[in-house]
Amino acid sequence: MGSPWPPGVTSGETDAPLCFRRINNRKKHTERHRDASPAAVYTICMLREQPRADETLQGVQQALDSRVWEYDGVEVRNSNAGLGLFATRRFLPGEVIYSTGWLTVKGPVEDVELVAQTIVDGRITTVEVTAKHMVVFEDGRWLDVPGCFINHSCAPNMKSVFLDPSGSGQPSVFDYVALVELLPGDEITEDQTRFDWGDDGLEFECQCEAAGCYGLIDGFGGLPPNIQQQAGDTLSMEAKRRWALLGPQE
Repeated sequence: MGSPWPPGVTSGETDAPLCFRRINNRKKHTERHRDASPAAVYTICMLREQPRADETLQGVQQALDSRVWEYDGVEVRNSNAGLGLFATRRFLPGEVIYSTGWLTVKGPVEDVELVAQTIVDGRITTVEVTAKHMVVFEDGRWLDVPGCFINHSCAPNMKSVFLDPSGSGQPSVFDYVALVELLPGDEITEDQTRFDWGDDGLEFECQCEAAGCYGLIDGFGGLPPNIQQQAGDTLSMEAKRRWALLGPQE
C-alpha cells in the first residue's frame, strides 16, 4: 500500500507550509547514494514522505488545543457575513496589527473540522476550522487563528506581509499590516487573491460592493488577465509561485 502523503513531502523541510494537493504533476526525485541498496533508497523515500508530527491533522489539532488564540487589538465577531476579524483599538496606516507564524496541514482536509479557542464577541469560544479557512501553498495548507476568519474584500484595509527571518528562501512568519486607519469596531479585510492562487474548489461570489469588485473570487488564477497584469508584482505565497511558473507575461 502506497504512502498516503504526496510525493516530495520531506520531514526535513523548512517551516514553510507545503500543500496536500499536487498542483503540478511533479515526479518524485530521489538522490541515490552510490552504495545505497534499493531497500535503503526505498526507506529513505518513505521517511521523506512522512509529514512532521505537527503537520498531521492530529498534530495540528494538538497545537490548536495548546492555547487560546488571541492577540491584542483584534477579536473575532459575528457579522452579516458570518464570523470576521474586527479591530478593538485604533491602528494607523502601516502599523502591524499582529505578527504570527502558521500551522501546516498535510493530507486530505475536505471533510475535516478542526477546533480552536479564540475570542468571539468578547468571550473565549470554541470555533470550527475547516478547509475553507486554510490556504494552499505548494504541497500543503496553512492556517492561523484568528486570522483565518478574516474576510475578503476587493478594497481591503489590511495586507499580509510574508517574511523570511531565517534566510531560508521560504517565508515562515508574516505581519498583518493596516493599509488605512482602523478604528475600534472596524472589520479587518484582505484581498485573498494576492496570496491564494485558487483552483481548489472553494470559489465564492464577493459581496464587498467595492468599486471594481472582482465578482467571482477564485484566487489570483481566476482573475481577468488585465487585473493579473496590473497586480503581478503585489503577490506572495502560492499566488506568487504559480504566477512565476507561467513565465514572463506579455
